[in-house]
Amino acid sequence: MITETLTPHPYAACYPLVSGTLEESLYESIKLNGLRQPIVLWRDEARDKTWLIDGRNRHRALRQLNGGVSEEQVIWRDYESDEAVRLAVLDYNENRRQMSTAQKSVVAGRIIEARAQLFTELNTLSTEPNRSEELNRSNAIDESLENQEDIDQDEPPFDIDGSAQEANKLSPLIVAPKKNECPPEIRREVASTLGIGPKTAQRGAAVVGRGAPKLVDALEDGLVSVEAAYTLTQLDDDELEAVVAQGKEVMREKARELKGAEKTAREEKKQNAILGDIEVDKLVLSWTEKQGTESQSYNLEIEDSQQLSTLLMTLTKLGLRGKTDESDPEDLNGEDTESSSSVSDDAEVESAE
Repeated sequence: MITETLTPHPYAACYPLVSGTLEESLYESIKLNGLRQPIVLWRDEARDKTWLIDGRNRHRALRQLNGGVSEEQVIWRDYESDEAVRLAVLDYNENRRQMSTAQKSVVAGRIIEARAQLFTELNTLSTEPNRSEELNRSNAIDESLENQEDIDQDEPPFDIDGSAQEANKLSPLIVAPKKNECPPEIRREVASTLGIGPKTAQRGAAVVGRGAPKLVDALEDGLVSVEAAYTLTQLDDDELEAVVAQGKEVMREKARELKGAEKTAREEKKQNAILGDIEVDKLVLSWTEKQGTESQSYNLEIEDSQQLSTLLMTLTKLGLRGKTDESDPEDLNGEDTESSSSVSDDAEVESAE
C-alpha cells in the first residue's frame, strides 16, 4: 500500500483538480465500482523522484477511501524525458476535460511555464555527475525544432484589432524569445491539443507568468476574458492587486481603459510617422462624388497640423473598423465564447483524472 501523498509531475499539475459535484461523483463511482483506470507513475532517475503522471483526482479519492493506493492500482511507465511526459499528459487529458476557453488558456500557460522551470532545473542537475543525459535529450528536441525551415515565430501577444507588430513596439511585456523559452512549435502543439488558438495560449502564458495568482484565478473562474486578463498584466503589482480585489466589473473596465490608451498611442504613432515634422499653414482637399449622371463637388479646408492629425486619426479608425481575431473569439467585456458541456455519466467522471 502506497500511503504517502504522490507528487504530481509539473506537467500533470497544470490541469486543475475537479471539485464540487464532479469530485463527489468520482468518489462515489470508485466506492461502488472500484478503480477503472490505474494511476500512472514514473520513476525519474535524473531527479531521483517518483512522479504521478496521470490520476491526481483518482489518487485523492483513493486516499479518502482507503488511506492510500495499492500496488495493483498503479501502473509504472518509463519516459525518456520531460518532453515525453508533456506529450503523455496532453494525450491523457485530450478528450476527458470539459473546460472553457479561459481555463484552457490557463492550462496552456502553466504548461509553457512548467517547461521553462523544468529546463532550468535540468541545467542545474547537469552540473552533477551522471545527470546530463536528460538535459541532452531536451536540448536535442529544442534544436530539432529550431532547425525546422517553417519556424514561424508565432504572433506575439497582440491587441484587440490584431495589430501585432505595433503592439510589440508599445508593450514592455512583449520581448524577443530567449534560448530556453518554449519554442513556437510546442506552443502551437499545446494550443492545438487543447482546442484553442496559439494567441490565446500565449496570452494565457503571459497571465500565468505575470506572477499574480488572483488574476489567474479570476481568469480560470471566468470573471474576465483571456484578452482582458492579458491586458491587465501590464499594471504594476499594487494596482493589479487592487483592481482584481474589486471584482469583475472593475477588472473589465480597467482592461477597456488600458486597451483604449494603447490604441490611441498606436494611432498617434502612425500619424507621427506620416506627418513627421510637417507644419501645415493651410491645406485644401477637393473631391467629387458622382451619383448616376449627377455630380457634387466638395472642398475641405485644413488650417493647421492639428486638424490634419485629427483627420488622419478619423481615417485610421475607419480603416481599422471590422478587423477581428478570427482564431481566438474573445473580447474585453465578458466571457470567452468557446465553452464545453458538463460531464454527465460516471465513466466520464472517472476519466476526468
